[in-house]
Amino acid sequence: MATKLVANSILFILIIISGIWLSKPGKPYNPVTFNTHKFVALVFIVYTIILAKGLVKTVEMSSMNWLFLILSGFLILLVLVSGGIISSKVEIIKPFVIVHKVSSGVVLIVLACWFYFALK
Repeated sequence: MATKLVANSILFILIIISGIWLSKPGKPYNPVTFNTHKFVALVFIVYTIILAKGLVKTVEMSSMNWLFLILSGFLILLVLVSGGIISSKVEIIKPFVIVHKVSSGVVLIVLACWFYFALK
C-alpha cells in the first residue's frame, strides 16, 4: 500500500508542477501543458478512487474516515469546476483562481488525513 500511496503522491506533485508551469505565461494556455495538467489530474483522481475503493472494502470505516472521504470528494469536484471556469474563454475572475489553488492544497491535506486514519 505504501508504494501505491507514493505513486499517488507523485501524481499530485506532477499536477502541482504542471499547474505552476501552466499559469506562469498566462492565457492563452499552452495546449500541451494544459492537456498534460488535465490528463495527470484525471489519472490522479481515477487512481485515488481505486485506492479508496480498495481501502473501504478492507478497513473498518469510522465516521471520521467517512467525513474525510466525502470532504475529499467535494474538494476534488470543487477543483475540477474551478479549473474548468479558469480554463474557459471568459475573463478569469480572481476568486476562482484562489478557490482552485486553495482547494487543491486542502484536498491534499484531507486525502492524506483520510489515508492516514484508514491505515492506522
